[in-house]
Amino acid sequence: EWPAPAAATWRTLAEALAGGLAGLPPGAIELLLLGAAFGVALVALERLGPSRWRRFCPSAASVGLAFVVPAYVAVAVAVGALLALAWRRLRPSAAETGLWPLAAGLIAGESLAGVALALGQIAGG
Repeated sequence: EWPAPAAATWRTLAEALAGGLAGLPPGAIELLLLGAAFGVALVALERLGPSRWRRFCPSAASVGLAFVVPAYVAVAVAVGALLALAWRRLRPSAAETGLWPLAAGLIAGESLAGVALALGQIAGG
């Protein structure tokens, strides 16, 4: 009942692997290898690719995390990154001092709102 989507994803994976690789659905091994190859390619491009491409290359960890968290979290992070980029271009000095505190406040506020909603559900039955 508690909103821990990433934990639920890992639980499902652990249950699927409890019986070994035979517990995985058909095609899962091939997709696992494809995902691993994609991750290696991202890291190689980020470290060895032309410098003009590197800034457009997402980190392999962030791409993997986007598949673990719900879509609304991944979209919120992407929108936040685009807003931060726009702020840095429009007001670099203000973004330098205000971007991290604003982001931290938004994350903390969202977490506190989630806790408040959960406590309200508990109190209300």
